[in-house]
Order: sequence, then structure tokens, then C-alpha cells
Amino acid sequence: MTNPLRKINSFLFISLLIGVCLVMTGCAFNAPATDFSTPAIENNAINVPLTKVTQQPSPTTSSTQSTLIPSSIDVSFQEGLLQSNGECRLPCWWGIMPGQTEWISAEAFLMPYSLQISPFERDTYTYYTAYIMASEQVSERPVTNDFAVWDDAVQLISAAGQTGADYTPHVILESYGVPDQIWLNTANSPREGVLLFATTLAYLKEGFLVLYSSSGIVEGADITTCIANTEAPLGLLTWDPDLNLSYADAMAMGMSTSPVTYDLPLEEATGKTLEEFYEEYSVEGTEACLRTPRNLWPGP
Repeated sequence: MTNPLRKINSFLFISLLIGVCLVMTGCAFNAPATDFSTPAIENNAINVPLTKVTQQPSPTTSSTQSTLIPSSIDVSFQEGLLQSNGECRLPCWWGIMPGQTEWISAEAFLMPYSLQISPFERDTYTYYTAYIMASEQVSERPVTNDFAVWDDAVQLISAAGQTGADYTPHVILESYGVPDQIWLNTANSPREGVLLFATTLAYLKEGFLVLYSSSGIVEGADITTCIANTEAPLGLLTWDPDLNLSYADAMAMGMSTSPVTYDLPLEEATGKTLEEFYEEYSVEGTEACLRTPRNLWPGP
């Protein structure tokens, strides 16, 4: 029987990988790694007062007008946050805790570091996109971060790009243990010379997942890829753990609502267990390399 979670959002996968690529200089996977080093910031820089939700009123009816921010923005503070996440443990992001932090408080915190904050109305909630400025050393374009808001609170955060130096596979595995699930996504052959490969570590009980994009290589009947255990662009979703979201639900809410493509669990795609992945790649400096049969994957 086909796993119902195998049908996952195609537009989501493509758009997320494109989003991660855009933070890099172009989408050439063989390009030299970008230097993401930034000035150090004080550990307590994130300690701004963020208001927690004390009641659950009716769903938000926020204005659909964009919040425009002056262009004279000091990027040093947010660069530090991009490197450290403000010493905030996931699913907290930049001091914003899904399910607890009110949007009005999160928006006030984000405004000084954003070019624009734009709302998009969905059926039952509002999706806000903040275009956060960073230096060209980090990204040539604004770093976009999305916030799903209802009951006046941030419920889910989606961040694609350089969202924290502490999110390498080694650090995530060492800090949070064996993932609840690991999902893979690729194609059976390159498209226009590029074969995208996504590896997602999902910590559903904690309320977050981290997606690492890499370049796949066709080797006979298999596709191989390696994820460097170094600082690199990635995709991040965090949400209120009390929502009890599945992997498919979190991805659909966090990225897009369009069907469909195919994701496979790690063991089904590679024969490797979660525990084996953890033992091999939780060591600093190791490279996470995977091999999967081509016949498991659709065409590009």
C-alpha cells in the first residue's frame, strides 16, 4: 500500500529549494561556499520583551496592508541573529515562540530589521512575510521569513536560507537527539544539468524540522548525495508542538498548498535506520552521504 504521506507538495519542495538557492549566489551547486561569518553580537541581544498569549480570541482579522519600513537599516544585529538564533532553542526562533508569542509583539520586534512585512490571507489564518535585510556577505537579497498567525499568536514560522550557524546536521543531532522522522526527496535524473536532493530532519514532538538541500549525482542505478556538516543555507520550519502537526501538514502549511510530489522515509529510500543516521552523522566534521535507488523516484 502506498504510504499516504508519500504524496507531498511538489511546489513546496521546488519553491523551498529555490528559496534556499536564492540565498546562495545563484543556484549552481558547485559554486564555492559563501563565507557567512558575521560580527559577534551580545548573547542577550535577543532578550526583548515578547508578549505571551493569555487568551484565545476569535481568529485574527488583521489588515491586508503591507508594513513598509525605512531603508536605513543597521544590518549588524540581524546578521548576528542569523548566525546564533539569539541563543534560542527550537522551536523558538529569534525569541519568537510559536503558540506563545503574540503577533503584535513579534511584528514590533521584526519591523526595525525588515524592508517590508506583507500579509497574505488564507482560509483560516493570516500568513505574514517579513523581508529582512542582511549584508551582501550573508545574502544578496533580503532574507524572507514567514509567520502563520491565528488567535492573535504566531503559530508557525518558516525560514529559508541562512537561518543560523548552529543548524548543521551535527549540531541538530547532538542537541536534539535522534529525529522522529527523516524524509528524502529527489528525482531519478537531472533536469537542465541539476539534480536537486532534499534531506529533512523532522522533530515532530519538539515542533520543528530542518531541510538540507544538496546536489544529487547519478551513479549507475543509484543516486548519491552528501550533506556537508558545515554552515550552509537551509530551510527551517518551527511550530507550536501542541498543534501535533504531521510532516505533511507542517510542510503544506509552512510552504505552499499545491500538490503533489513524492517524499520517502529514510529507511525506505536508503535502507538506513534513524539510529544509524544519527550514529554516523552526529560527529562533528563528518559528511552525511546517502545512496538511494533511482527507480524509487519520479522523473524531473
